[in-house]
Amino acid sequence: MFFDVPLEPPMTPDTPVRKPDCDQLLRREGDFVSWVFADRTGPEIVWYLNPHTLAHLRAGHIVTGRGDRVVADGGLMARALKQGLGGLCRSLHFDFSGLAKVVFSQMRDRGARLAVVGGRPGEAVVFRQIIEQRFPGLEVVFAEDGYFPVTHAGALIGRIAKAKPDVLLVSMGSPRQEIFAQDIAKHTGHAMAVITCGGFVGQTATRRASYYPDLFVRLNLRWMYRLHREPRLFARLMRYYLPYMLRRVVLGPDLPFNGRDRGSDLLG
Repeated sequence: MFFDVPLEPPMTPDTPVRKPDCDQLLRREGDFVSWVFADRTGPEIVWYLNPHTLAHLRAGHIVTGRGDRVVADGGLMARALKQGLGGLCRSLHFDFSGLAKVVFSQMRDRGARLAVVGGRPGEAVVFRQIIEQRFPGLEVVFAEDGYFPVTHAGALIGRIAKAKPDVLLVSMGSPRQEIFAQDIAKHTGHAMAVITCGGFVGQTATRRASYYPDLFVRLNLRWMYRLHREPRLFARLMRYYLPYMLRRVVLGPDLPFNGRDRGSDLLG
């Protein structure tokens, strides 16, 4: 894969970790879609907040910028955000059971161009073929897997910028995808919406249709189906999600936003 990220913070203890502001949160589907197609002068990132990425944010592996946007990943985090910040907040999955169909359809209608980085060798090409079949007229101008040496990241970003996409999907898993996305602005000023999307590319290339069966989506049990399909994620559930749930019960919503941070001493 792209590279392995240690859990030890790369920063010195007195280096502050920037917390996102509350206005960086995209709460509704319409907010997300409007952000994708907004005018911009350079690359801008949206990343997903869950107990796993929260731990990496606090460890300094994910360095969020003022221009980034944040989205709730899963019902657990959406409920915590609603409880802690107030107001409606939805889990906005970027896959075919969520926002991907809406965004791809509007991209096709607007003539926007898509680039994709992620998945295992060969999966990005299959993903590209599936997108072009499902959304005729949507131009996929770049597709490459997520397996490359970290020293090649700058050259890869240069080739992406040369293809001039309007939207770039980064599907490498966290925190690799967030680190790669945040490096983009160091290598290009090309204006594009950069969307991190976890295992979307590999899941689509493997299943070709929606990864999650409709019943699991309706019952809000996507997490259970994914554990069934990918049992290696059980360790992540035990390490990050269950402790987060316990902290929420004992301490209230554990959120990283300015003025709302709680529990960072527990994560280190």
